[in-house]
Amino acid sequence: MNDPRPSLVLPVLTSLLAATLNGACGESSAVPSPLLSADGIEHSERIALDEPVGFETPSGVNGIETIAISAGDSTLVTSMAKHLQSYTEPATGLELTEHGALAVHELRSSRWVETAFLTHPSSEREQLGYYVAADDQTIIASVGGFRKIDSHPTGVAIFEKSAGEWTLTQTFENLGCVAGLTVDGDIAAVADCCPDPASSEGEVPVGRAHVFGRSEGRWSKTQELKTSRTDVTNRMGSRFAGIPIALHRGDLVMGVPFYTAPGSDLYESGIAFVFHASTGSFRERWILEPKNPERSGLFGDSVDIHDGLIAVSAIGENEFKGRVHLFSQETGWKFVTSLSPENTRGLHGFGWSISIRDSRLLVGAPSERGEQRGINNYAAVDPEGLHYGAAYLFVHRYGDGWKEKYYLKAARPPHWGDGFGAGVVLTETQALVGGSGQRDPGFIHVWTLTN
Repeated sequence: MNDPRPSLVLPVLTSLLAATLNGACGESSAVPSPLLSADGIEHSERIALDEPVGFETPSGVNGIETIAISAGDSTLVTSMAKHLQSYTEPATGLELTEHGALAVHELRSSRWVETAFLTHPSSEREQLGYYVAADDQTIIASVGGFRKIDSHPTGVAIFEKSAGEWTLTQTFENLGCVAGLTVDGDIAAVADCCPDPASSEGEVPVGRAHVFGRSEGRWSKTQELKTSRTDVTNRMGSRFAGIPIALHRGDLVMGVPFYTAPGSDLYESGIAFVFHASTGSFRERWILEPKNPERSGLFGDSVDIHDGLIAVSAIGENEFKGRVHLFSQETGWKFVTSLSPENTRGLHGFGWSISIRDSRLLVGAPSERGEQRGINNYAAVDPEGLHYGAAYLFVHRYGDGWKEKYYLKAARPPHWGDGFGAGVVLTETQALVGGSGQRDPGFIHVWTLTN
C-alpha cells in the first residue's frame, strides 16, 4: 500500500470497467426465452434483492459493482452496501448516508426466503457489509470504510442466530485495514492489508490476519498471523474484487495478490500462504505460488478451501482473461492444475469470485462480454462488446480431471454492467450467482445441482 511506484494493474482494470459508465442496454422482447436448465442442473429461482448493492471499484471508477454474498447450507447473506438508514430529500441540501445492511435468506422447502434484514444500531457506523462471511449460525461483516484504495473497513460486527432470530452480539474495532473475512464454526479470521505498525522498516510481513475464537458464547481475538515473507514495502496491498482469505477445518489460506518477489521484474505476480492449526494455534506451513508467474497476474486475489482442495484465482493472468489454480492436500498442498474457460473470446476477469465444494468449482467473471443468455450458449462473443458477465461451473470426474461443465449466463435479457458473476457461492446442492444490478436492485440466480 505504501509503494511509491504506480501500479500497473489500475490502468488496465480501469480501462476494462470504464465502459460501464457510458450507457445501458434495455431488455428486448424479441429475444427468445433462454435455456435455463440442462442435464444435471436446474434453474430454481431468481432472488430479486430489495436494495441496491455494490461499491466503487478500488480504482475509483464507478464501474462493475461487486455483490458480496456468503452462505452456509441453509443461510444466504447478501450485503446491501448502499442501503440508506437515513434519507433526506436532495432539496434540503443534505446528502444521503449509506450505512449498509445485510439481507438474510434461509432455505425453506427448497426456496430461499428472506428472514432478516440486519443493520448496525449506531447511525455513526457507516458501510456495514463491505465484506461478509457466514455459516448457518454466525454472520461476520465489516464496518466502516469505502471501496477505494485509501479507505478500508477497520472493524467487524458479529451477528449470531439464537432461537431462530439473528442478533448483533459483538463488535471489534481497530483491526487495521479489513480486506476479507471468513468463518468456520467457532473460528473466524480477518485479513488485514495494512502494514504491521510494530514491524521495523524492511521487516514488514507481506500479509497478516487476525484470528478470533468463540468460547462459552463469546468471541475474542486469539492470534495474529504474519507471513514469513517480508519486504521493504508492504506488498499485500488491497485487492480488486475477491476475498483473499478462507478457512476450513483447521486450515487457513491467505492470498497476497499484490506481492512482488524481491529482485523480480514480475511485478504483482502474487502469492498465497497456508496456515494450519494442529495444536490450537495456526502456524504457516506452506507457500503457494503460480506455476508460471506472470507480471500483474494477481495470483491470490480470491481464494477458497474445502476438504483438501484450495482454489486460488489470478485475475490478471493471460492478459486479464484470468485463471484459477488448484492445489491438493494429498501431496502437501502441491499444484494440481490451472483452469480457464473453453471459450476465452471476450473473457475478462475470470476468477473475480470463486467457490469450491467437493468435486465442483464455481467461478465468476463479471466482465465477460457475452450477450447471450442461459446455459452453455456458446454463441459468438464480441471481444470488444459490453460487459454482461458469466459464471463457469467445473466438475471433477475420477480419471478425467477437472472439466468445464456449465457456462452460466443471466436468465433474462441483462443490463450490461450489472456484474453477473460478481459473487458466487456453492452449497452442497446449489450454485448461486449474484449480480449487482447497477440500474436495478441486485439479484441472485439459483441453480439446483441434480447429480
